[in-house]
Formats: sequence, structure tokens, C-alpha cells
Amino acid sequence: MASTPHTPEPSDRDELIARVMAFERTFQDTRLPETVDALLAVPLTIRQLKVLGVIMAGGGTVTSQHIATAFHISLATVSGLVERLVESGMVVRVANPADQRSHTLSPTDAGTAMMRNLMASTRRMRRDALSALEIDDLAALAQGLDALGRALSSAGQDPQNSQ
Repeated sequence: MASTPHTPEPSDRDELIARVMAFERTFQDTRLPETVDALLAVPLTIRQLKVLGVIMAGGGTVTSQHIATAFHISLATVSGLVERLVESGMVVRVANPADQRSHTLSPTDAGTAMMRNLMASTRRMRRDALSALEIDDLAALAQGLDALGRALSSAGQDPQNSQ
């Protein structure tokens, strides 16, 4: 008699979700030293890194006022942070043609490259772990992640933003 694949019971769903979430925590804990090393290689303070991230996410439309509001800090504090980012070559100020007193902030090629390198270190860690999997396990994982991507897309979330 041919066996049929086991179809998980609805009560198994919570256990399976817990296993996936536990794996995520384990993966993060295991890779923490490498993540810290990557962060330590960044030539910015954490606050400057956050500001650069907001500037990059803003696509050239971010102002100092936007940053002050986002971080609940004064414009004077933002001015100092932005000045250091400009001096380090990570950000450029662009005058608003309609109002010369106003500037938008954009990342430079160096700022973009530094952020990409930081994000790439996480991708390298995942790639190394995935490369160690047997092909059948890798195929099963890819199938599951494809399904997760579809679920995120149908929920109105873009899975590409979480990579």
C-alpha cells in the first residue's frame, strides 16, 4: 500500500510556526558576532547610521525637518549629524530650487556603497549557511520561502523589502 504524505493537522500549525520562529532566533543568535563585526567596521556612529538610513529610504526627498520629526530631536542636533555625514562624504545637501533656505539630503555613492556593504554582510552569512544544506533540504526550504513570499504579497507586503 502506497503511503501518502502527512498533512499537518490545524493544531500542528502553531507548533510549526513556533519552530520557524525559534529557528529565526537561533540564526540571529548564531550570527550575532559576525553582525557586530560588520557594524563595527562602519565608520559612523549608530545615530549617524540611522540618519543615513532614513536619507537613503527617502529617495532624495528628505529634509532636516523630516529627520528631526522622525527621531524626535532638535534641528540643531540634526544639523550636527548631517554636517558630520557631509564631512565624511556619505551625504550631500541639495538646495531646493524653489526655496534656497531649504535643502534636501541625498546619499553619496560612498554612503550608498557603505550601506550596501553592511547589508551584504548579512546576505553573505545567509548564503554560507544555505550552501551547507543538502540539495533536497535546500529545495524544500526554497519551496517554503516561495509560499511565504506569496502569502506576504497577498497580504499587501513586499517580500523584497525584508531581504
